[in-house]
Amino acid sequence: MIYRITDKEQELNKQLKKLASGRVLELLELLTEDEEVRVIQEYSNHVSVDRLNFNDHGPVHMRIVARNALHLATLLRSQGIKLSLTKEGIGDQDDEDCALLIAAFLHDIGMSLTRQIHEQTALVIAMPIINRMLDTIYKDSAMKYVVRSVALEAVLGHMGTVAINSYEAGIILVADGCDIERGRAELVMEHKKSDVSGVAKIGMVHQYSAYAIEKVRIEKGSQRSIAIIIEMNNPTGYFQVEETLLGKMNKSPIKKYIEVIVHSQGLATVTYLL
Repeated sequence: MIYRITDKEQELNKQLKKLASGRVLELLELLTEDEEVRVIQEYSNHVSVDRLNFNDHGPVHMRIVARNALHLATLLRSQGIKLSLTKEGIGDQDDEDCALLIAAFLHDIGMSLTRQIHEQTALVIAMPIINRMLDTIYKDSAMKYVVRSVALEAVLGHMGTVAINSYEAGIILVADGCDIERGRAELVMEHKKSDVSGVAKIGMVHQYSAYAIEKVRIEKGSQRSIAIIIEMNNPTGYFQVEETLLGKMNKSPIKKYIEVIVHSQGLATVTYLL
């Protein structure tokens, strides 16, 4: 499979490097340079966009989720909120961030097989990759088995169909739900311009609603620890907010720390507190 690293991916890699250091940075470099990771991300996106008519589920999306996850973790910690491994005395911040990073990079690779239960099929494909990566990073440390379990919990739980328990897995749920900007729908919307059949297809509501969302920002909140601020150009975007972001956020253990603020042209600002 032939691929090239796009400008968007390069920019996201730079952003991720600013959020990582030490062991986490070492893992990031392995993930971004690994051929298997890259090809399976690309193929997952091919299946999602070209075959199934869904939004981006490829290298860009997975990097955005990784960036969102590390940013959410940083905001929580900056306000004295510990993630599960640190809070429970099991691991440290690097362990948590390694789990977040590898889960974000691999959570959607099950799309390379099918949309249905793709969070479960992802576990099968991800397991040897995770073992290989963590063997390199952790060597003989038994902590790699804990990090692997947390990462797999996050992959399995990222659709909100399976109950999760750790803050780390909860962060991936929210980080994934936040990738609803119009850029995620642009590729498939370009395909539609050449489709003159006028026949509706499953998945179109996701594309048109995502296309309405101009910007998503993750910042320190005023009412709660984190504010997710969404700018949209028309109310169609509320489908993405309520079905995708809030649907996932509602299943996340970190929802109590988040406020969602929506600005839509011509409408009053709406704030969600779950």
